[in-house]
Amino acid sequence: MPARTSQTDTEEHMEHQSRDASTGPKHLKVLVLDPGGLPEEAQTPFIRNAHLAAQAASNNALSWLFKRNGSLIRQIYLLAERVVREYDTPVKGKHGAASKRIDDGRGQLAELLTTWRVETSHARAQAGVAATDANLLISRYWQAYLRGYSRQRRRRPDLPTADNWRPNIVVMDPIWSNPYSLLLLSSSAQAHIATVDIASIIRRALEITNFPVR
Repeated sequence: MPARTSQTDTEEHMEHQSRDASTGPKHLKVLVLDPGGLPEEAQTPFIRNAHLAAQAASNNALSWLFKRNGSLIRQIYLLAERVVREYDTPVKGKHGAASKRIDDGRGQLAELLTTWRVETSHARAQAGVAATDANLLISRYWQAYLRGYSRQRRRRPDLPTADNWRPNIVVMDPIWSNPYSLLLLSSSAQAHIATVDIASIIRRALEITNFPVR
């Protein structure tokens, strides 16, 4: 008898679930993307749970990002306000100390934004790994699901074919697409935004510092 492995156990568990939870259209919610014949996306309890787990991991990564970088976020808010105010306030002949202060502020803000970009890349990587792992599980589960469904179709030829069925894969939360938009989601932003249009300030600060938006 061949030795058992964790992979063997996992595959058998998935196939067992596919037999128990997915017996044709009655238990399989098929989401038709286009009535014109484009591939359909299938959603089963296992797939739905994989999506929920990936989203939970994404939320945890976001919470970790804000908790770890609360002080950095506050520094960015305060410095961005100062830079925008000093840069955009009309002052006759911005020379000498005033000009140097503006340039220094822009340089300091660029450094803080670079640090924030690095921090968000770490958190985004965690969310990305969770999405990749979830899709790997869905892929392995789907193979087992189709084997079980194929056996059922041999017993019940009236069941529809699964040729065009596709598993509903996990896609990363779009909030991770722009690290600077994430600045506005922290609790510090919510407290600050009551009196200041921080979104406009951050956008203007990025323009002033010539910082790439993405």
